[in-house]
Amino acid sequence: MCFELDEVRPVAWRDYPRPMRRLDTVSRERLLLAAALERAGAAYTAEPVFADLRRGLNALRRRALERALLLAARLPACPPVEEAIRLEQLEADLTAALRAMPGTRAVRPALDFALPEEADQLYRFANLLDAEQDAPAERVTGGRTEITPGRPCIAAHRHPCDSAFPPLDFDTAPRAALLAVALMAPLQRHVASLYLQRAGETADADVRALFAEMALIEEQHAAQYESLWDPRRTPLENLPLRAEALCYAYESLGAAETDGTLRALWRQNLSEARRDLDALGGLLRACAGIEPDPRTEAFPPPFLFGDTSALVRALMPQQVTLTMLEDSLVPSGLLPADCRYFAWQRALNGSGESTPSHRAVRRYAARYGTDYRFERGANPIEALQNRRTDNVTLGCEPLAAMRTGK
Repeated sequence: MCFELDEVRPVAWRDYPRPMRRLDTVSRERLLLAAALERAGAAYTAEPVFADLRRGLNALRRRALERALLLAARLPACPPVEEAIRLEQLEADLTAALRAMPGTRAVRPALDFALPEEADQLYRFANLLDAEQDAPAERVTGGRTEITPGRPCIAAHRHPCDSAFPPLDFDTAPRAALLAVALMAPLQRHVASLYLQRAGETADADVRALFAEMALIEEQHAAQYESLWDPRRTPLENLPLRAEALCYAYESLGAAETDGTLRALWRQNLSEARRDLDALGGLLRACAGIEPDPRTEAFPPPFLFGDTSALVRALMPQQVTLTMLEDSLVPSGLLPADCRYFAWQRALNGSGESTPSHRAVRRYAARYGTDYRFERGANPIEALQNRRTDNVTLGCEPLAAMRTGK
């Protein structure tokens, strides 16, 4: 007999809301995150054998997709490059917020490694936005985030075999660490998919190329976070954790929301997400014999979005020249010249002249004399302080070059 979910009804077309006219930067950021997480929940598929379980999961995915559409309907439309800047700020803010949570030490290497790359991607998109639309990116970010180079995008490209961290032991890892993985992995996957779509939608060759490059880097970030899932657990066994992470996200979004309309929306969606979590637990127990996690830890304190600039500045000296070799973080300057990281760099980027992210900055500097930045002080890395010449060697130099100074 088909497992019936309570109150499974479609959302009538007349009930879809209009875009909200007045949204501050952080409230809009919360809407973006919620829509991305719901969309990820609707897109995520496990392959259950049991027909009743398939039907039940279809109903849950439908409800997640409807919530995602209702959230997206509230977002004002914006050009693709502006949207990318908002997403890069969201990724950096969520990374920093989860890093600050007690209990996330086990995933901090992955969070710390990604953050300078998110900062650099924001900087590249900001140069393109101002060049193409004469729109300063600090107006998009609300002036909350510094816009300055991080780990240069050219150095972010690594061999696919070098994008996996050691997996966590989900039986012993703190709940906060598991929730961090369950939030970051789908967000990065969503952004990678969106950038892939944007790369085929615009007529401007430089915009297409930049979105294509960023899609590749976001794919790496998604792979890095997905590698932290415990491989001993099946996709079905991981579904409750994904649902719990959504509940935790709504709790966190509601805790800091100042807009009355959105605060009510977060309460409503939290209630629905909790009902779906309970329904999912019943489905898995009845149809697949999967029992819920016996641990009953409360959620960590809500994560809060804030200014990430101080954290990025603090991390840059230790992180900016790091790369990955298999599942280890290694300074690129300690790798031999015949390492596959440099072979991958040569094959993809060559001298860096054609790398889209760096071409966008060079175009801007050629037109205006300097690159586009929004800084509260000089970049913490001396090699990245020159605003007339974009650095394409930092993090890309092998051991021999470092020794000889070439």
